[in-house]
Amino acid sequence: MLICSLMKLFAFCFMLVIVACSDAKYQDATFGDIGFETEEEYYEEIDDLEMASGDLDMRKLQRKTVSQSDQTSSIDRKIIRTADVRIKVEDIEKSSERIENVIGNYSAYISNSQFNNNRYNLEQSFTIRVPMNDFSTLLETLEKEAIYINHKNTESKDVTEEYLDIETRLRTKKEVRARYEDILRNKAKTVEDVLAAEEAIRVIQEEIEAKEGRLQYLKNQVSYSTINLKLYQEVPYVDEPNVVKEAFGSQLIRSLKNGWELILNITLGLVTIWPILLILGLLIFGLRRVVRRRRKKVVVEKEISSRKEY
Repeated sequence: MLICSLMKLFAFCFMLVIVACSDAKYQDATFGDIGFETEEEYYEEIDDLEMASGDLDMRKLQRKTVSQSDQTSSIDRKIIRTADVRIKVEDIEKSSERIENVIGNYSAYISNSQFNNNRYNLEQSFTIRVPMNDFSTLLETLEKEAIYINHKNTESKDVTEEYLDIETRLRTKKEVRARYEDILRNKAKTVEDVLAAEEAIRVIQEEIEAKEGRLQYLKNQVSYSTINLKLYQEVPYVDEPNVVKEAFGSQLIRSLKNGWELILNITLGLVTIWPILLILGLLIFGLRRVVRRRRKKVVVEKEISSRKEY
């Protein structure tokens, strides 16, 4: 079996050399010329050869597809559109309300919102995600809120090449994964072959999931464009107060709270050091007894000495 397979492989390589020398012969060359009815039968024989030799190289199974579908002249372009706009408004609160209402009419949504007061002006920023077809219309509508446009920048990023490349790689990796799964089910004969096929499937599955995640991100960015809108309203300059005075009621409540927390902390502290307190209590009790005995002894000795004098 091994010798036969090697002879077939050698015959196929010889045919490739002949085909490379003649374009006419290339058109007529088939796998039947080297003893195989189909290309699939040839690859199965190669796999059997690798299994028989005990050297199953998983990387050899990652073959590129021989034929691919013809690309049409008209390609559905994948464009990520982004706009950065900064506008001045008369009343930032009213303008923000109107913008939020307008966004709902275009099936758009606000993914991020932030307010800032820097003493010179009030600023409100929105990150708006809008369907691609409504991008230009919504942008024009938002600009109507402006007294004047301070800054505007639009960008269109063509990701068609990356999009198609990921799709192609995904198809190829899924085909390779199916090939490994077929080997695992039908051709793996030993424990080593099973483990090698399972490891290869695991690696390819991780790569597929990563590509699918990137493809999903591109789909989301293409289908929904992004508008980074900043509104600002000029206000008279006002100094920030250096000291903020706290009301008496708040001070009273805070003092009561601090006092109660002090009591709790003292109680918890005493409970924590109870062994030390117990030892100190025993020492004090013992010292007092010793002192009492000594005093009693002194009194008795004085009484005896006074009686002897009489």
